Order: sequence, then structure tokens, then C-alpha cells
Amino acid sequence: SMKDCFSPMEPYWGNVFAKVARTGQPASYENHAKSLGMVLSIWVFEPKPDHLAVVFSDNTARWKAEDSVLQAQQQLQHVVNNIKDVIFRIDLKGNYTYVNATATELTGYSSEELLSMNMMELVAPEYCAMITDRIALRVSGSPEQSNSSFEVIHKKGRRVWVELASRGVFDSLGQLEGIQGVARDITKRRKMEAELRKLSAAIEQSADAVVITDTNGIIEYVNPAFESSTGYSREEALGQNPRILKSGKHPGAFYEQIWELLANGEVWQGRMINKRKDGTFYTEEVTFSPVTDVSGKVVNYVAVKHDVTDELEMEAHFQQVQKMDAVGRLAGGVAHDFNNILQTILGFSGILLEEMVPGTDQYADVEEISHAARRAGELTQQLLIFSRKQDMVEYTKQDLNEIVKRSERMMRRLLGEQVQFVLKLQPSLKSVRVDASQIEQILLNLFVNARDAMPDGGDLVVITSLSSVDEEHATSAGGDHTGEYACLTVSDTGCGIDEDVQKHLFEPFFTTKEVGKGTGLGLSVVYGIVEQHGGWIEVSSELGEGSTFNVYLPVCEQDDSGDPLYETHDELPKWLGGGGEEILVVEDDPVVRDLIVRILANASYRVESAENATQALQRWEKHKNGFDLLYCDIVLPDQSGFELADEFRRHNGNLPVVLCSGYSTNPKQLDQARNAGFQFLEKPVSAVKLLRTVRELLDKRPAS
Repeated sequence: SMKDCFSPMEPYWGNVFAKVARTGQPASYENHAKSLGMVLSIWVFEPKPDHLAVVFSDNTARWKAEDSVLQAQQQLQHVVNNIKDVIFRIDLKGNYTYVNATATELTGYSSEELLSMNMMELVAPEYCAMITDRIALRVSGSPEQSNSSFEVIHKKGRRVWVELASRGVFDSLGQLEGIQGVARDITKRRKMEAELRKLSAAIEQSADAVVITDTNGIIEYVNPAFESSTGYSREEALGQNPRILKSGKHPGAFYEQIWELLANGEVWQGRMINKRKDGTFYTEEVTFSPVTDVSGKVVNYVAVKHDVTDELEMEAHFQQVQKMDAVGRLAGGVAHDFNNILQTILGFSGILLEEMVPGTDQYADVEEISHAARRAGELTQQLLIFSRKQDMVEYTKQDLNEIVKRSERMMRRLLGEQVQFVLKLQPSLKSVRVDASQIEQILLNLFVNARDAMPDGGDLVVITSLSSVDEEHATSAGGDHTGEYACLTVSDTGCGIDEDVQKHLFEPFFTTKEVGKGTGLGLSVVYGIVEQHGGWIEVSSELGEGSTFNVYLPVCEQDDSGDPLYETHDELPKWLGGGGEEILVVEDDPVVRDLIVRILANASYRVESAENATQALQRWEKHKNGFDLLYCDIVLPDQSGFELADEFRRHNGNLPVVLCSGYSTNPKQLDQARNAGFQFLEKPVSAVKLLRTVRELLDKRPAS
């Protein structure tokens, strides 16, 4: 039977034949042929009443093709709905005619909502004109694909950046019927690009140098800070190896260690000395870091470099100042105790000399002891000057050029004929407020050092000039000195000073001279004097190139010399003895106290003593008529000598007061002492000077 050749037709098979027999009209259907393995189109008709005619047509290929197309359509639709980009189509008015599932995620609207909307309803207002122009361009017939970036408004109100690629859609007749496009969410990318721009701007404007190299160390990028710090332009640096900055100050192993760490993906941090294009050296704090790709492979190296040359110089200066201050405090403390000892030696040797016969061996021995004590006292004064604790000086308005000329005349014989003395003094140089003798001491020390640096002779040049110091110069000097300064420059053509020696140049007792040839106090005293005058000193030197010392001293605009804190006299009064005047001596050191009492008592004064302020006040209260003069040490265990003298002055406003100290005194206190009419004596003080001072003060008392 024919039925056996085909798939079961259910009732449909018989129905077809019945229909043909009933109507006499042909009918057709498709069926799988069991035996043939094909799809047949079967036409059934009845050419004669007694039988049917059947025509078979093989449609297997067509059926398979249609089935494949259907499957492909289903697969493509699946891909379109799951792709991360938005795929859409709009008509020529901008109305959506198709959107994929991603469009709903990007916009927040459902597919049904989008298909009822116009594209311009989603575009941010500031971009509508641009999109309108693009649609008009399509309508005008432009076939080219266009790309653009703009923002769309999400259903919840937030903005989303999209990148759009679109082209026209044409019908079978070539007529434009719409526009289709692909939109991608680039919000994260835009943020990253913005951050990258900020980062790039920060690197370009950074004060730290940034260098990027490839894995072979070839420079691929440098920022402007690199150019300013090294002197190499970007064009000169690109394609070079960082070894163009190599200073030669580090061993080869130093660089090998850095490259080994970087090759292993590690970071190196540290300081290194590099060399600029002009040959000068500078110190940097450097961080070398490897840059890796997503697989972890090193693809670049980045160096961030901070120039710390100025910071190191300031740090060294600050440490030097701290060191000098610490040693100064020690020197001042030693000087205080040492001066008390010297006071005792000078005092008792003076008493012995008065009791001995001049010309004898014993007299000469004691006189030598006295001379030695005076020399020790001078050394102590140098310590006090170094420690900036010596404030008992005469600050007067002085012509610096005149001081230099006086010193030049004095020093020519000392320097010798082999040293050529050259003066370059600025005419009409502004005056300085200084202690002339101390400035002469500065010149003496600098001249002697210059002479020693030129054993075979050379040039010693002294220059005076007016210098305007700005904040940058003041900062480099480690202080807040700004304004006009008189600059005293002393240069020589000698052997120069080693860089390591320069670091210790102003330290006390530091010397490069042979034992017995120098105390090491010369330049430290210079340092102390200059600091005490409100200035500073700078030195520059290289081995074999000589040395230059610049001393900066503040100028004064008017004559503010004032009166000296204490007067000196070339001639001694004829009579130094007393007439029974009563003197109170307040001194905490028992040996010095007994000495002062003995000197005054031997000179016919009536003397009482106290070891502290409390005891002195008790002596005053017990003394009915008061005292004619107060001799008091400034440093007492329970109260300052200034305070004690003020208290006595409240009882007797005309009381003569002699204050004495072997240590430093606050300048403001000394000004107060001068304004109050107190006389100051600096230990060690000779018996003659003590008696002369006491006699002068007593003679100046107002008549009662």
C-alpha cells in the first residue's frame, strides 16, 4: 500500500484523498517518506473517476534550508538579547522600532516603554542638537557610519555616558527606512580617562621628577620637573639611559642591587647622588617601582625623584647650630667656674706682689703667675664669645672700611712680604653697629688662617660691599635674616679646605694644624662673634682653589651707639684707698668672697659679707645706717644679683652697686643694669680695677 511508504498520516492522509474524490479538485501536502528519507510535496488529483493520480516532488533541501534559517534566527536573537552593547533601530523620526534586552538595563525602561518612545527623550539636553544633526545627515542620504559620545538620562535620573556607532537601513529599493546603531556604556571608561587626565596633569605639574623607562632602562617619559632639576630637556632625555645622571659617587654594586630588585618586581627606595647636565651634584630621594601588565609581567619602570639637596644643607646647618649651642652652653658653664678660680689666683697674687720687694726672684715668680692667670682669663673670654654668652661689649656705630684699614696696617708685618694684600672697599658703605675690637679679632683670625694656607705666598683679598638679603638667601643661611647687610669678604689663594673639614670648621678645638700650632678656637670664636652681632658667616672652598669667607653684619641707619655699658680709663686714680666706707659683699664662692673682702679691707674699707641673697637681706636689716656700696655676684643660689640690687635700691635709691659675674648675662638684664646705673665687672677682675671701680662709684655719690 502507498501508505506504508510514508510517515503515519493520522486521519489527515485519508481526509486528503476523500477531499479529492468528493470535490474533484487537486490537493497537496508534505510528508516524510519512510523509505526514502526525504520530504515530499504530494499532489493528489483524479483525472479518471475510477482512480487517483499522485505526483511526488522532493522538497528535502528546501525544508532543511528553512529549518536552518529558523535556527539561525533564534540563535542570533539570543545573542542580540544577551550582548553587553545596546542594539537598536529607529525610524526617520527617531522613534524606536527595535531594542535588545541590554537597552532596558542601560536606560531603566522596559522594551515596551522604549518602543513607544523617541530617542531624543533619552538624550541629555546639551547633546540633543548634535544627535538631531546626525539623524538629519542620515536622512540626507549619507551612507557612512558615524561615531559619537554623549550622555543619556536613565529612568532614575542618573547620567550614563554612551558611545554610539550608527548607519542607515535601506529597503529592497534602496530607500532609507531607518537608522540602526550599537551603543556601549562607557561611563566607567570616561571616569578612568578623567582620572588619567588628572593624574597626567599632576605628574606634569609635580615638583618631583618622574621618569618612565622600558625594561631595558631606556627613557620613554620625563616630566617638566625632571628637566628643571637635571638641566636635560625632554628631547635630550628620551631614548637615553638614566646613567646620563650618574655621578660616580656610588659603587657599581649600588646600581646592580637596584636593578636586581626591580627585575624581581620589588620596589627600591633610598637616596642617591646624581649629576646635572652642568656637572653639579645633587642628592635625591628616589623610589623605583616596576610596572606590570595584567599577566604580572614587568613592562616598565617608574622613578619618582625628590631633590633634597637644599633640605640636607639646611639640616646640616641646623645640626651645626645645635652642636655649637650645646658646646657653647658647656663652654659658658666651664668659664663661670674657671673665672672664679682665676679671680682667686689674680687676687691673691696681687696681694702677694704688694707685700713683696720688686726685682727679687720671688716677686718675678708671682708676677709670672699673675700674667698666666690673665692669659687664662683671655682664653676664657674667647670661650664666652664662642658660646655667644659674652654680652659685655661696646656696640657702637662703626665704619667697617675704617676697621679693615686699621687691621690691614697692623697685619702687614704679621702676614709677611710673600702675601699680597689687596683691598677692595666699597665707598660710602653704610655703618654697622658692632664692637670694633671684636671685628678686629674676626679679621685677625681670618688673616692668620689665610696666611697659614699660603706658606709659599699668595693673594689675600679683602672686600666690603652692601648686600640685600632676600628670603631665599636668608633661608639657606638657616635664619630669618632679611634686609641690608654689610658683607665682609676675605679670600685667599691657598690650599683650600677639604669638604669633610668644612663640616667641622667652626667647632671649638677642631684644628688641622700640628699640635702646638693652634688651639682650634679661632674660627669658633669668629662664629660666636658674628652670631652675637646678629649676622652670620658663609664659607666656600675647594682643594687647591683657595677659600672665601663672607661675614654678614647688619647695617644701622642712624647713630644708635648709645653709652658703653662700662667705662674704661687710661689713667688710674691717684688714690684707690677707702675712708672707712661700709661695703656689703655678696658672693656664693667662699674663696672668692674672702678674697674680695680682704682686698677691700686692706684698702681701708669696712666690709661685711654674705653668701646668698637671704643672708644679705639679714645683714641689711641689722645694719642701722645701711651700706655705702653693694658688691654682688649676679649668679646667686637663691636669687639673682639684679633682683637683690633692685630690692636694696628701694631702701636707698642712691646706693652704688657693683655687679660681677664670670658667666653670661642676658642682654636685656644688662641694659636694665646700665639704665639703673649699676656698674658691671667681669671676672676675673684685678684688685686695682676693683678698687678703682669702687672708689669712682663712691666719689660719684650725691652729696648728703
